[in-house]
Amino acid sequence: VEDVISKADGYVSPTLKSKTCQMYGAAKKAPEVARSVVADFREVGVVGKAKEVGKTVYAISEPRAKNLYNKYEPVAEQWSLMAWYKLLQFPMVAAIVEALLPPSTYCFEKYNSGVKYLAKGEYRVATYLPLVPAEKIKNSIYKGLGKEEYLLEITQ
Repeated sequence: VEDVISKADGYVSPTLKSKTCQMYGAAKKAPEVARSVVADFREVGVVGKAKEVGKTVYAISEPRAKNLYNKYEPVAEQWSLMAWYKLLQFPMVAAIVEALLPPSTYCFEKYNSGVKYLAKGEYRVATYLPLVPAEKIKNSIYKGLGKEEYLLEITQ
């Protein structure tokens, strides 16, 4: 048996041997890690641990998400405006949009005020809800409709 093991040992690469040793060490530590996790759950509770994990995930992912948003938002805005200008070439679209703009702006503003109100209160989930950029949308639509003079009235 010893001869077979020594021959097999000669065929196994050193990197595989070192990885096997590392895995063996990690397997030895697994019960200790499991005990510490159970102790954390008993000490803090499931809700407390979930909050802790959530805060950690949020802290890690927020900068990445902001970076992606800042990188792709101008591109998405440009593509949406190009699609908007193409859509305006169809008959009656401009009239329909102009008729629907005030009620939809009102709904956007109500939604935004509701989200802000809930975020100030006890509803922490509301802080993660996005706000609709109503002014930006309205300005883009009026620019697409050729109503720059209306935009001047809004800003003054």
